[in-house]
Amino acid sequence: MSSKNDSYITLTREQIALEIAAADAELEELAQLEDDVVDNVDCDEINDEDLPQLDRTTTNVVVIDNCPKVGPEKINKLISVLKKKCIIPYSSKDFEIKLTMPMNPTTSKTLGFCFVEFQTSQQARKFKVNTNGFQFDKKHNFRVNMYDELQTFADTKSEYQPPEESKFDRRDDLYWWLKDGDSRDQFVIRQAKNTEVMWIDGPQITPPDMCFDGNPAEKAQGKTWCEMEVQWSPEGLY
Repeated sequence: MSSKNDSYITLTREQIALEIAAADAELEELAQLEDDVVDNVDCDEINDEDLPQLDRTTTNVVVIDNCPKVGPEKINKLISVLKKKCIIPYSSKDFEIKLTMPMNPTTSKTLGFCFVEFQTSQQARKFKVNTNGFQFDKKHNFRVNMYDELQTFADTKSEYQPPEESKFDRRDDLYWWLKDGDSRDQFVIRQAKNTEVMWIDGPQITPPDMCFDGNPAEKAQGKTWCEMEVQWSPEGLY
């Protein structure tokens, strides 16, 4: 693959709208095609589940912007070069690449972009990652987007709207226990397999009182009430 250029073209809202309109026109044209199959089937015998379902997903379609604008006499050659130079390496060998290049009826030239349909969305995404910014020639650096992204771009408002300011909810002071006027506190001492819950009633000379160090009967049997670790509850109540 040829080298990339960081000076990508910027898509304008007008260009995005033009590309979406061109895609809609292609779909409308396909919908107007007449069916050449002779219909000898009794419609009363057809259920909804028997009808073919139209695949409306476009996750496997990419849009290449900044293509050369050419007349009808050069379209086939341009499409051939596009496929050979940068599309075929990312497509399946047994899949016929569908490349659509809309025309400008006013200038009788292409609009400067094309739609490429791959077999899978994975192939389309890989093509986008590796071909965005591709140097096609001296005047054209490709800008590649997933077709699904175009509508997202079109729906983006041109003027910035700041998000709504969220209401500040003041939380309770998690360190209120440090502000006790009498400096009372409860703490845990763990040494080897022994775990002791202690209480101190403010600054004093006498040592803290031990509130709990296990059930006496279980201690006599060599059992411990805390084998691994000890941790206070979120509010320090237990």
